[in-house]
Amino acid sequence: MTECWCEYRTGHLQLQVKVECIGVEGTATVRDLRLKALVQPGIALLMLVSGATILTAAAPVLELSALRKQVVQFAGGSEALNEIETLSFMFVVRSNTMPPRRFQHTYSRTEGLYRYETSVEDFAAVPVWDETADDRWQIAPNPPEGDTLVAIYAFPRLDGTVYIDGQALSEPDNTRILRRVHSRVMNERAWLFLPLFMGSPRLHASLLQPVEDPRHGILHGFEGWWGEELGDSDVWTMYMDEEGDLVRTDFRLQHNLASSTTVYWRDWEWYGPVRIAHERWIPVAGRRLIFENVRVNEPVEIQLPEQSCADASSPLREGGGDILLR
Repeated sequence: MTECWCEYRTGHLQLQVKVECIGVEGTATVRDLRLKALVQPGIALLMLVSGATILTAAAPVLELSALRKQVVQFAGGSEALNEIETLSFMFVVRSNTMPPRRFQHTYSRTEGLYRYETSVEDFAAVPVWDETADDRWQIAPNPPEGDTLVAIYAFPRLDGTVYIDGQALSEPDNTRILRRVHSRVMNERAWLFLPLFMGSPRLHASLLQPVEDPRHGILHGFEGWWGEELGDSDVWTMYMDEEGDLVRTDFRLQHNLASSTTVYWRDWEWYGPVRIAHERWIPVAGRRLIFENVRVNEPVEIQLPEQSCADASSPLREGGGDILLR
């Protein structure tokens, strides 16, 4: 084991570190530190101490506005969502602890309608968003009896009908289940389009120092939230790699801001005006969120389920919708 001084210079920054080398390249124990000049604006020296790897490279810190714009542009730009006339995809949840769960989405801006289809079993198995609950991710209570669930409604107005095995639900069950469906729709669409929401003027954001990720190297990121104060809502952190690709997001739920969950975004592909990642991998949960059979601005049909006695002239056919998250 050898003790020595190492010096690192970049621009006006001169850093001297006394280390004990242990024979592994890039690994040392810090014994003393002398900083001979202040770190200039725009330069971040990344250093992990206490026996960890010392990164002797300076990573530029991007401006917050520039990084937010970069994330939005990467996924299609600020007008991408407004250019979507039709949308169809299958959202699949794969986990180590349960069989795959599938949820089919179909949207037509022209008709102003959204169609959501799944099995009653899958609908009941995956938590949904409930903003009235303390722990807002809830398993749907009292799920309907049956095999298939189809909801067709005037998005985003919650004016529509839920069908179980082709039969329309009566009130109040129809409204209760439709609200649950809409929560699922908004959550699953948010996973699909999250990078595009990062340019919203309603988003509060804070720039973060670059970090080193074991899979993607140096990442540049910022965290954003929609509440007036940090802690009023969930917090999302967007990370881009040195090549400018969005590779990772971390999120902290409002009721547990001390715990952060990392999600890796993989397999990006362009669909008309938007770029979509087919997979989000959550290592700590052993879960993958997958988007299959994605179609954008291709012909779609908002079909009523078979054996339905719904009137084709229903007010459900009236009104328009907006694809933006509200």
